[in-house]
Amino acid sequence: MIKHGSIKQKILVVDAIKASILDLMQSKYGNHLAKKMYYYAPLPEQKKYMRSQINSQINKLIMHQYASDVIEFIYASCAENNSFRREMAYAFYGQYFLLMKHLDSDLEAGTSQGMSLKMFLTKKPMLAEKVLDKVEGIVQKLVEKGMSRHSLVQAIICDYVVSQPDSEKIKWLAETMKEKLPTLLASKQGLLVACSLFNVLDAKDRKLVVKSVQEPLKEMSTNKIAHLFLVHVLNNLDDTVISKKKIVNDLLLTIDENIADKTFQAIFLGIYAPNSKRYFTSEDLAAFEANQEQTTSKKNSDVRREELIKIVQGPLEKFFEENMSFYLRDISRNALLSKVMAQRIEQGDTKSSMLIDELFRQVQKKDEGEILIGHPDIHRMLKDFVKVEQEKADETEFQFTKKLAAQMTGDNMESCLKSRASWVFVQILENEKTASLVKKDLTANRKKINELLKSKELKANKGL
Repeated sequence: MIKHGSIKQKILVVDAIKASILDLMQSKYGNHLAKKMYYYAPLPEQKKYMRSQINSQINKLIMHQYASDVIEFIYASCAENNSFRREMAYAFYGQYFLLMKHLDSDLEAGTSQGMSLKMFLTKKPMLAEKVLDKVEGIVQKLVEKGMSRHSLVQAIICDYVVSQPDSEKIKWLAETMKEKLPTLLASKQGLLVACSLFNVLDAKDRKLVVKSVQEPLKEMSTNKIAHLFLVHVLNNLDDTVISKKKIVNDLLLTIDENIADKTFQAIFLGIYAPNSKRYFTSEDLAAFEANQEQTTSKKNSDVRREELIKIVQGPLEKFFEENMSFYLRDISRNALLSKVMAQRIEQGDTKSSMLIDELFRQVQKKDEGEILIGHPDIHRMLKDFVKVEQEKADETEFQFTKKLAAQMTGDNMESCLKSRASWVFVQILENEKTASLVKKDLTANRKKINELLKSKELKANKGL
C-alpha cells in the first residue's frame, strides 16, 4: 500500500504508523518498512516528523544494528537537500543543537548551505573547548563501535577533523583508525578524513594502511570515491617500492578490463598530474590537501612523481602501443593515452618509442576519406604534443614535431589543409623554433591554399 497505493491511501497509511518510526527502525524486519515509509511518504511534513523523531535520539539510534541502516538510508535520500543533512548532523551535538540551528538562519527555509562545526566555533569561540570535547567523545564512541562506514558518521568525523586545532588529538584518531581508513570512503567527507589521517601517520603506520587497501583494491580502483584515496596514497607514500609492489602492479594486471573506466584512469592521471583541476574537482583537491601541513612525508614530491612515472610509463606505453588503433579513435574518452604519449615527448627520445611510432602509423590512415591527423579530437591532441615540445626550455631536436611535419607535408599536404589538421600547421608556425619545419612547404603550396580558401566547402576552416 505504501508503494503502490494512491496518494490518499499513502497519506493515511503513513499517518497511521509514523509514530512508531523509532520502534520500527530497531526491528529486524520493521527497519525495512521504516525505510519504505520514509521514501514513499507523499507529504513533506510527514518526512519532517519522522526526521525530527529520529534526530531526538540519533546518538542512541546510530549505534543500533538496524536503526543505523535506516539513518544511512534517510541521510542518503536527502542528498539534494543539504539543510536536512546538516540538521541530522547538528542533532549529534546535544545541547548545542538548538544554538547551531538558530545561527543557521536559513535551515528552516530549506536554503541553508550548511553551517559546519568550524563555522559555528568561529562565531562562538568561547564554546570551542567544550564543544570539541563533546564531539571528540562522540567521534571516539562511533569509531570504537565500528560506525565509520556510515556517511552521516563520516560527516561528523569530518567536522571534528577540520575543526580540531590540536595535532596530537588528530594523530590519536589517525592511529586508532589506521587499519580502517577504507571504511571511510563512502562519501567525500569520509575521503577528506581518510586523506587527512593518512598525512599524519608515520611511515610504519602508512604501510598498515597500504595493507588494508590490498584486498579491496580492485573494487576501490573503479569506485568513484575510493579511487581518489588510492591517488592520495600513491602521491604521499615515500616508499615507491611498496607502492609498486602492493598497489601499482596489481592495478596494471587489471588494465585490460578497467582501462575504459574513468575512475581507473584517474589513478594514473593522478600520478602524471597530481593536482590538476582538469582531472580532479576542487573538493577532491581539498581532500588531498587536508592536514598537509602536518604531513610526515619527507621525500620531495617531484622526486616521488618521477619515480612513480618511471614505474608506470613502460607498461602503459606497451599496452597502448598494442591497442592504439582502438583507443586513438576514441581519444576523448581516454585522457590517459594522450597523457602517456605527452610524457614520452616531455622526456624526449621519441625515436626509440614504439608507442610514438605506432601513433605516427595510425594518424596517417584515413577514416571516411579524411586523414586521421585532421580528426576532431586527434588534431587537438597533436597540437598539444607540439606545444609540449615547444615549451621545453632545452629542446633543440624537436624529434616529434619534425616527424609530424614530415607526415603532414608531401603526399598528405592537401588532405591536411582541407581538414582540422590545418590547426596543427598553425601551432607549428606560431613558434619560431619550429616554423621552419613547414614554412617552405606551405609557401610552395600558396596557390593551392588560395584555391582551397575560395572553396565553399572550406569556408568554415578557420585554421586554413
